[in-house]
Amino acid sequence: MIIGIKKIIKDENIKNLTYKEINELDSINSEKRKMEKSFSYGFIEDMLEEYEIRNYQIKKDQLGKPYLNHSEKHFNISHSNEYLACVVSDNDVGIDIEIISDKAKKVAKIFLHPDELQIHIVKHYNNEELTTLWTIKEAYSKLIGLGLTKPFDTLKVLKNNGFSVVIDGDKKGFVKTFKHEEYIISVASYKLEEITNEIKIY
Repeated sequence: MIIGIKKIIKDENIKNLTYKEINELDSINSEKRKMEKSFSYGFIEDMLEEYEIRNYQIKKDQLGKPYLNHSEKHFNISHSNEYLACVVSDNDVGIDIEIISDKAKKVAKIFLHPDELQIHIVKHYNNEELTTLWTIKEAYSKLIGLGLTKPFDTLKVLKNNGFSVVIDGDKKGFVKTFKHEEYIISVASYKLEEITNEIKIY
């Protein structure tokens, strides 16, 4: 597994885009979202270069989760404000990056599991703790291919020594969380041994 983060620099040169990528960008109205998307193409290319994967196509499955056509590698990408985060793995994977803010606090009653909400009522999680819980749940949701359509309050996060376990009914996933500047990055996998301890800055 390779985990990378990259800062979006407005004037940085972007790789030559394919016809399909150009058409996709043209369909985006938001200039900010268009810039994020264009940088994501180049970032994914840089990440795949680590595995010497050069000829690939990005497609989406029936749930909308992106995958690499004709490749055994799996990838996932996320963005927040001025950073992109990407992971490439031998197995299914999900990633989320979020800037620490009060955003998660505002929706705490919606995304916290009932047991977590009881702790929050007594302990009052701070913004960093709530943002971390959010990224853990979103990374897991992206791992299973549901993203934000998965009700986060059905997911219970158990902290362990250096990683978290997400309990999802009779299923579970393992999540490693990192902090970079004022950002939280979480990476989810079905296999604990798959999760690396390092992030590469591009």
